[in-house]
Amino acid sequence: MEQIGYLNKFRQLAIDVLATIKKPTKRNEDWRYSNLKLLDIVLKEKSMVQPLAIPPFDDAFYLIVFVDGKLQEEWSNLPKKGVELSNVEEELKKLRFEDGFDSKYQVLQNYSKMECEFVINLTLTLEKPLKIWHLYKTHHTSNTFVKIGDGVDITIYEEFVRGEDFTNNVNQVTKIELGKEAGCKHFKKHDLINNSNFIYTSEVICNKNARYNNYVAHHGHSSYRQETECSLQGDGAMANFHGIIIGNNKENYDIIIKVKHKSSHTKSFQHYNQIFNDQSSGAFYTKVEILEQLSNVEAHQLNKNLLLNDEARVFFRPELDICSDDVVCSHGATVGNIDENALYYLMSRGIDIDIAKQLLLQGFLSSVFENQNLSEEEYEAFLLEISKKARNTSDEHEECTRVRDKTQTPKHDDTNF
Repeated sequence: MEQIGYLNKFRQLAIDVLATIKKPTKRNEDWRYSNLKLLDIVLKEKSMVQPLAIPPFDDAFYLIVFVDGKLQEEWSNLPKKGVELSNVEEELKKLRFEDGFDSKYQVLQNYSKMECEFVINLTLTLEKPLKIWHLYKTHHTSNTFVKIGDGVDITIYEEFVRGEDFTNNVNQVTKIELGKEAGCKHFKKHDLINNSNFIYTSEVICNKNARYNNYVAHHGHSSYRQETECSLQGDGAMANFHGIIIGNNKENYDIIIKVKHKSSHTKSFQHYNQIFNDQSSGAFYTKVEILEQLSNVEAHQLNKNLLLNDEARVFFRPELDICSDDVVCSHGATVGNIDENALYYLMSRGIDIDIAKQLLLQGFLSSVFENQNLSEEEYEAFLLEISKKARNTSDEHEECTRVRDKTQTPKHDDTNF
């Protein structure tokens, strides 16, 4: 599709508004443990040294391909009915300015290239999942809006892929609105390894009896920030967020999830398990707000962390803001290292220590996705990804332990027996 001229006025409006907004600082609660260098993104055009990675054809999915936010119709594979793509002025204006979403600093950065905005309208339940494939070959920003019609049940795989081996600065906004009785399973996978800096901002709106389930796995970013806002606007709406994070080297991960219960009979659940090795760090901030005069509301928050050495760091803050009485709510967070008793048990059964650590790490991560109504294919795909990441983390943990043992001065015990 060609660039639409009317988008220039939105770009100028964003630039004017952005000039009046101060950058977040460490005094901002949502940014206290964040890498503020993420906001110093300089957009640079860079020619491709290597050819574009054309997405492999997979008949198990319908496919929408974006390269630097621009639709690639020749690579996309869409059904004849049920999926409509547009960047019509009235639709973009409505989606952008409702709910005050564009008051966020990181979202406003996306207005620098407004032709990279598309609305994906899903009007029918598809017989197979829809894969949205984002390829970035330059430092780039883009917006993707997904509207799921009433009664439509859809599975979405959103994948992010780098085009070449250089430092990526990526700023992606995804907004999903579910109509009445709609359902969405949203899987997110990143392949932006090698010093990528990534800001992912998402907004989810669930209308009456809508069901949204989000599953993510993150690793390999220099700095990653995910900020999600979810609004349960209709009675019976439900939203669940499940994720795993593996940090190595000096990587930094920030996860912010805010869920607002605006109607009765709504439910939300957030469960993230995180592993941090080397000098990596992470922050997990989750907030649930339940408005006044609501009934039969349920909300749960859970964050479990493993720190594999003394230099790894994690910060977490679950928060509940409850203004109604008829609610069932819980929140919890844990931090520790690999269970030595469990490790000893496996080794006493003849299992090598490296394999034992891999099994424990894999079990810790995969527990997030158990009992989540995933199909056998979906669960196996995640298990494969988890197994690979757990194996890599275990190998790096073992190498760090060897190096530390070599550099530390041996301790002598002078106790007489």
